[in-house]
Amino acid sequence: MNVRAQNQANAADPLELRLEQTPVSRPVDSEEGATIHIVEQDSAVAGGMRLLFGALEARVKTYASAESVLGESIHAKNGCLIIEMNLPGMSGLELLSRLRARGVTLPAIMLTSKGDIATAVEAMRAGALDFIEKPFVDRVLLARVRQALQFAPEPSP
Repeated sequence: MNVRAQNQANAADPLELRLEQTPVSRPVDSEEGATIHIVEQDSAVAGGMRLLFGALEARVKTYASAESVLGESIHAKNGCLIIEMNLPGMSGLELLSRLRARGVTLPAIMLTSKGDIATAVEAMRAGALDFIEKPFVDRVLLARVRQALQFAPEPSP
């Protein structure tokens, strides 16, 4: 099955439609709410995701490489990570492992254009919440991010 047919099949899946309607468990406030950290080397893809997540009223921060993420301190108390697996230099999987070692517990969604079962399993073992192949269906990614925001740690009082 080619990627287009697979995406069409996924879009018709009742589970996907239910996930799309899954509400966020707490308000996502642009001042005190979630931050969605996108690690994607393709600026057009990152920009498209930024627009897509505008509907959530969350802050969106984009990074072009794993090294740029590691150069910053991620102090978010809630939110999620969206990480491209095939980044230049350090891989997305290595980035996720390093973030976990630093104590960053935000839910992570891994994206890839070259996915296979072994890679998906490896990502899940490294702590990913989900693994999505590119090209992705916007509403499916949006549903997954909403789901990830439900799993995000609650902010400290």
